[in-house]
Amino acid sequence: MRPDHLSERTNLSVDNIMKLLEMVLDNNFLVFNGAFYKQIFGCPMGSPVSAILANLVMEHVEERALDTTPHPPKWWYRYVDDSHGCLSREHLTEFHNHLNSINQHIKFTIEEEKDGSIAFLDTKTTRNPDGTINTSVYRKATHTEKYLHFNSHHPSPTQTLGC
Repeated sequence: MRPDHLSERTNLSVDNIMKLLEMVLDNNFLVFNGAFYKQIFGCPMGSPVSAILANLVMEHVEERALDTTPHPPKWWYRYVDDSHGCLSREHLTEFHNHLNSINQHIKFTIEEEKDGSIAFLDTKTTRNPDGTINTSVYRKATHTEKYLHFNSHHPSPTQTLGC
C-alpha cells in the first residue's frame, strides 16, 4: 500500500496507526502454570498483525543484506522465513556471517546442497553438470501419499479453529 493512498482506505493518520500498532505489540500477556507473563519482545503468536510485521522485518533484513554484501547471490527467494539462494561455496561463510550481522535477533541457518540438489519448501532444485538448473516436486522421506477423503468424518478447518 502506498502512503499517498492511505487516505482512501482509512481516516487514521500514519501516527495514529503507529500508536495503535505499538499498543497491540506492547500489551501481550500469557498464562503459564497459573502465572501471568507479559511478552517483552517480538510479535505475539497468533496475532493477525504478527505475520505482516514478520514479513516486513524479513524484507528489511534481506534488502539490507543483499544491498551491502560484496558477493551477492546469483538468486535469492524467500517465503516467510525460508530462503533459497545461489552463491559460490567460497563466499558461503562470509555471506552467512553477513546475513547474521544485520539484526541481532534474527539468525539464519544454512543447508547446503547434497548430490547437486537442495529442497526449498515443496520444490527440489537440482544443479546439472552442464550448469543448468532443474526443479521438481519435493516430498520428505516421511511423506506417505495418504490424504483424508474430502467427505470423511473430520471437522472442517473452521470448526477446528473455533471460527
